[in-house]
Amino acid sequence: MATVKRTPYRLASRSGFAIRGEVNTAGAQDRRPAVLVFIGPEGRRDAAAKLVERLGRAGLTAISVEMVPDWSLDTLEPAAGAVGEFAGNLLEERHPGLAPPRALGLFGEGRHGLLAMAVAAREPRVSSLVTVDPESPDPVQKVRLAERLAGVGPRWLEVARVEKFPPRGSSRGEFGGPSEVRRVSSETEIIDAAVEWFLAMLS
Repeated sequence: MATVKRTPYRLASRSGFAIRGEVNTAGAQDRRPAVLVFIGPEGRRDAAAKLVERLGRAGLTAISVEMVPDWSLDTLEPAAGAVGEFAGNLLEERHPGLAPPRALGLFGEGRHGLLAMAVAAREPRVSSLVTVDPESPDPVQKVRLAERLAGVGPRWLEVARVEKFPPRGSSRGEFGGPSEVRRVSSETEIIDAAVEWFLAMLS
C-alpha cells in the first residue's frame, strides 16, 4: 500500500479568512484529481482524517480545509468566497507546491456540507460533491443553494444516516437537488460511499 505524504499549508484570502490544512497524496504530485475535505473545530475530526487518508491511498490528492477564524452561518458566503478563491487558484496553477488537479471535488459534513454546497455554487469547475446530513436552521437556505447548484451541475451525492432519513429539511428543491441520496448506518459506510463516489466521478 502506498505511503501518503502530508504537506501542511496556510493561505490568506481577500475575504478576511485564512485557510489551513494538509495536502495528502501518495506518490508524485501530478495532475491527479483532488478533493477538498472541510474540517471544523467541533467533533468528527477523526472521521475527516480517515477520509483524507483513504482518498490519498486511493490515488487522489486529498486536501483538508479548515477556516481561520471559524465561520458561522452568518459568514457562510464570505467563507465560501475564500474557499472558492483557493479552489480557483489551485485549478489555475497559482499555488506553489500544490500540483493543479485535472478535476476537483468537495466533501462536507453537517454545516460544512452547507459550506461545500456554497463553494460548488460559486465555482463551476467543481465537478463532484459529497455532503453528509448538511445542516442549516433555515431549510429554505439549503433549497436555494441546491437550486443554485442545479445551474452549475456538479455530480452530487447526499449521504444521510439512517436515523436522520429522510433528511430533515431536504436539500431537494423544485429546480434542483442531489444526483443521488444514499442511506448509511456507520462512519465506515460514509467513508466508503465518499471514496467510491469521488473515484467514479473524478476519474
